[in-house]
Amino acid sequence: MIAEFTLPGGTVVRLPVDDDAGRPSARLPEVDAIAAAAIKVYGIDAADFWSFRRYEPVATARHVTCYLARRYTAYSLPEIGRAVGRDHSTVLYSVNRIARQIDHDSTLAAKVADVRRELSR
Repeated sequence: MIAEFTLPGGTVVRLPVDDDAGRPSARLPEVDAIAAAAIKVYGIDAADFWSFRRYEPVATARHVTCYLARRYTAYSLPEIGRAVGRDHSTVLYSVNRIARQIDHDSTLAAKVADVRRELSR
């Protein structure tokens, strides 16, 4: 069964759903949709996200995007890296950094949850 969601801006996302619960399965939308949600949640400019700027809100939004893409999509590190304009080793660093911090930083955990919620709208 497939569920259909419309993201802000009119993008339609189709996700497989669990037959039992009728909720989306563990798959999230494409990396660019995850990035768009992170940009919105962090309140940053899209041009900054795609640039090489490294100030904290931009870098964290990129890290969260890589973390969610790795966790919920079938993309490899190099594929995620190409999608966000970074090297696979940077993606690995991002994924590991968020995975380490999410259990100890309630603000970060809340932001990650907000990005996931934004994707399901």
